[in-house]
Amino acid sequence: MGFGSAEDEPASEALMANGSVFCYGLVVIGKTLATKMIFASYKFEYPIFFSLLSCLTTMFACVLIFASGKAELTSFPKEHIKGFALISLLTASDMGLTNWAVQLISVALQLTIKAAIPAIVVTYERFVLDKSHTTMAYISLIPLVLGAMLVGLGSGKADFNLIGTIVMIGATFCSSIKMVTTHGMIKAVKSNMGMVSFLFWLELAMLPILGPWCLFNGELFALPEWDQIDQGGAWMFVLVVAVVGGLRAYVQNMVLKYNSALTLAAANILIQAITILISIWLFKTETSGMMDLGIFVSLVGYGVYSYQSGQSKAKAAADKAAAATLSAAGYGDAETGSGGAYPVFTAQTESSSLLSPKASDFPKPLPNSML
Repeated sequence: MGFGSAEDEPASEALMANGSVFCYGLVVIGKTLATKMIFASYKFEYPIFFSLLSCLTTMFACVLIFASGKAELTSFPKEHIKGFALISLLTASDMGLTNWAVQLISVALQLTIKAAIPAIVVTYERFVLDKSHTTMAYISLIPLVLGAMLVGLGSGKADFNLIGTIVMIGATFCSSIKMVTTHGMIKAVKSNMGMVSFLFWLELAMLPILGPWCLFNGELFALPEWDQIDQGGAWMFVLVVAVVGGLRAYVQNMVLKYNSALTLAAANILIQAITILISIWLFKTETSGMMDLGIFVSLVGYGVYSYQSGQSKAKAAADKAAAATLSAAGYGDAETGSGGAYPVFTAQTESSSLLSPKASDFPKPLPNSML
């Protein structure tokens, strides 16, 4: 589902689609700047341990929500375990590598590299999932990516670090594929579990990945050497930002529940441009005409994408209504799509209908009202 409302769509769902993107932007901007502050100002040079801490605090917050009765913990469907394991690996890799990169490079350079996410998403969907988008959707990605690059180039020196750049490129690939696969998974399990329960199982599944990672890279052993290890205020700030990391994951899943993976990727580009702009102001960095041009180009690109996405959603709603009308008249099923990028096969769907035809496989006679 794209960003924007459709005339035939319930108003509440359209509100969630737009509102989730807006909330996601606020959380991402705050989380990015606060995380950079932890590494730069507090000298907390333990990015993988920070990722592990984010998982633990998020799980604790989920437990409190379950205890309050605001949400219910449900078991994860067994038929989706394999796909969920892949998502957990991609999410943990994205989180750990991104935090590692933020420690080594500037926010501007980090977010400029992430501008490649939409291109990776559409490439993965086109050649791996055989999923295509409208021509206008592809065209709108050009100013989005170009705008983010201009913002990065015009924001001053990038504090280039080769290792940090390579790590951020790896995080970008993991993040792109994660968006697509998570979108399909949420579509597949949304009837069985809520977003809080989904987030809890996701954070739990990442512990066996991030735990050994920060153990083998020596961060757990180096933690006692942190010069603010005994400062309660510093730990409080670290824990608060870690919890915001869990909130970011929750809001991102909400975006994927009501929007497409490409919409999330496109929104990320605009959010990155705004984040760079705020970081320039926050750290008193001199602006430039190139940076201002990049912000403008990004806004134009996202506006074009939002418009075409809304038009596509309206068309999809009209097609669905037409399919429902044909179904009521006896011409097949109303649902024509798979509903996600994560295919789920069962023994029944894998069996050949040619070998064991069913009554529904044969053409239905015309109803008497149409003769």
